[in-house]
Amino acid sequence: MGKSPKGTVSLVNSNGRLQARFRWQGKRYYLSLGLADTPKNRRLVAGRIAQIQRDLDYGEFTGDLSKYQPQAAGVVVTPKVPSLRELWNQYTEFRRPSLSPNTLNKVYQPVAVDLERCPHGLDNPAGLRDWLVQNRPPDFAKRIMTRINACCRWAVQSGLIPSRAWRPASPSPKVNGAAMRLIPSPLMNGRLLSPGLKTRSITGTMPRWCSFSF
Repeated sequence: MGKSPKGTVSLVNSNGRLQARFRWQGKRYYLSLGLADTPKNRRLVAGRIAQIQRDLDYGEFTGDLSKYQPQAAGVVVTPKVPSLRELWNQYTEFRRPSLSPNTLNKVYQPVAVDLERCPHGLDNPAGLRDWLVQNRPPDFAKRIMTRINACCRWAVQSGLIPSRAWRPASPSPKVNGAAMRLIPSPLMNGRLLSPGLKTRSITGTMPRWCSFSF
């Protein structure tokens, strides 16, 4: 196996146990993660690895490994729950090796910008969704909410937040039990927008609208 670039955190098997290894300022660092090397445990420590990598990349690593150590047995600690923006940054760093620069700029960066502007966070996923719907085109809002849900599932699996910290919201608002989208419609006198597209008008509004599930 080739050596990892300097400043890159590697997750390795050390005598059947998971260990993080990296170099910083010419010194080698080894961090035992306290878990056997299994696929499930590798997913569990992914968030901790991403946190170390983020600190290295942003110049916030101090050489102190204690903040990354597994919780001592019998000691109950109430961890600080990171903000949704912080989680998204960590998720982006976790995904970065498999993403192209174009995807990072056009797909991931817009989510970070919206999370910075939105007044809602982990404690109000429905409010976040509704804010996105009000401030972004419907399809774009739906895609962003889907990505945020994926980020929070990863955060739960990685142990960054408790499962109760995020209640996934549907990517789309619900109308009569179905996800609906409103669009301007030229539907007049019963004629459809296009052949084969089923629509129904909502009466009492001008201009007329049609709605359909997606």
